[in-house]
Amino acid sequence: PLETNADLPLALRWSGFWLEAKDLAPMLQLKNMQNVEEMNELLKHANFPAWNFVFADHKGHIGYRVVGKAFKHEQETKIGISKISYQDFKNPNFLQPDERPSLVKPERHFIYTANHRHWPKDAHYNGGRAYSMNFRGLKIHKMLKETKLHTLQSFKAIQCDREASDAQFFAPLLINVLENFSKNQTADNELRHLVQKTISLFKNWNYQATKDCRACGIYRRWIDRLKKEWLVEEPGLYRLLQESLLLTNSKPEFNLRGHILSTLKESWNDIGDSIVTGK
Repeated sequence: PLETNADLPLALRWSGFWLEAKDLAPMLQLKNMQNVEEMNELLKHANFPAWNFVFADHKGHIGYRVVGKAFKHEQETKIGISKISYQDFKNPNFLQPDERPSLVKPERHFIYTANHRHWPKDAHYNGGRAYSMNFRGLKIHKMLKETKLHTLQSFKAIQCDREASDAQFFAPLLINVLENFSKNQTADNELRHLVQKTISLFKNWNYQATKDCRACGIYRRWIDRLKKEWLVEEPGLYRLLQESLLLTNSKPEFNLRGHILSTLKESWNDIGDSIVTGK
C-alpha cells in the first residue's frame, strides 16, 4: 500500500509476488538445449518476471521470447493505474506462454525491440505505457544494415545513438504548415515571430538529441501537445498534419491549422524561451 492523499487506496502490484519454485526450474536446463526451437519451448515455462531472452544456436538460427509472469491487460490503463477490487488484486490473470511476445528464425536474420509495442494499439492485449511506435527501430535497422560485420564499437554506436527518429517524418510537415501560415499577412506579429523562430530552429536541426539541442525541447513538447489535443498516436497525427496542408478553408468545428498554431504557442510557454534559445 502507498501512503497518499487519494480518495481510494493505492497499491503497487508486482507479479514476482506470485513466484513459485517451479517457475525457476527451467533455468537449470538452459545448458542442455540444442537449438532455438528447444530453447523457445523451455523458456515458455520460465515464469520469473520479466526478462527478454535473445538466443542462438550453432547453425546461426536466432530467437526472442519474453519470459515471466506478465499481467494480462485487455484495455489500456490510464497512466498505468487500474481501478480494481481487492479480490481481483489478489488473484490476477497472467498472459499464457503462447500469448507472450516471441519470434523464432526471423527471415531478416536479426532481432531488435527498442521498447516497441508488441501488439498493435487496437489489439486484444495491451503492453502498457512503456512501449511506443517503432521509429527507433527504423534507425536501428538502418545501422544494422550499413555494416556486414559488426563489432563492439558498432554496437555501442547503435546503443548510444541519439537521433530523434520520429522527427525526420514530422518536422518537415510541421515546417510546411508553419511556412504556409507565415504567408498570412493578417496574423498578429507575436505569432508570426514565434512561427519564424520555430521554422529556423527546425530547419537547422540535424535531428540529433544532444545536450545542446535547442529544437528538441520545443519539438517534443509540441508533438506531445498535438497528440493530447487530437487524441491520436503518431500514425493519426501524421495523417492529420498531412490533411492540414491540403485544406483551403479549415472547418470551424475542427480547425486543424488553428490547433497546430495554438499548441505551438502553448509549447513555447511550457518550455520557456530561455531554454530553447540558450539565453
